[in-house]
Amino acid sequence: VSKDSTAAAQGGLLMCEKSAQWSQLDATFRAGAEATATGTVSKPIKTQFGYHVIEVLDLTRENAAPLLAATARPPDPLAKLMRAYLTSAKIYVNPRFGTLQRQGGAFNIVPPTPKQTKSRPATTPTTAGARTSPSTAAAPSQSTGTSSTSAP
Repeated sequence: VSKDSTAAAQGGLLMCEKSAQWSQLDATFRAGAEATATGTVSKPIKTQFGYHVIEVLDLTRENAAPLLAATARPPDPLAKLMRAYLTSAKIYVNPRFGTLQRQGGAFNIVPPTPKQTKSRPATTPTTAGARTSPSTAAAPSQSTGTSSTSAP
């Protein structure tokens, strides 16, 4: 029971001691909660926000039900309409990018499998030398053209 509407909506439940929000609570409140044994109720504790009576419970599904119900998000009102449109929609996916798979109301684009590239055999210095014939490698280069130089 609380005059604070947020705490009342959650059934007065607060986060666990090891959560990040725990350190943001009033220091006197934290000290009183930590001093109270599990399964017992504290004496009234005065903080800057008023008086508090703290009951420390083990975290169970039943104890957390009011907190879970208060923090649960309501369903998206457009989700049902969007699912209906998407299941009947004609969707085209370019085969270069994959294929479309439908699973109920969900869609998934599966990428294409990469093609195996054919690799060329590696060339080694011995195979590169075997390609040139000895007669062309030893023959001197002959030039038939004339060259002239001109001075500027």
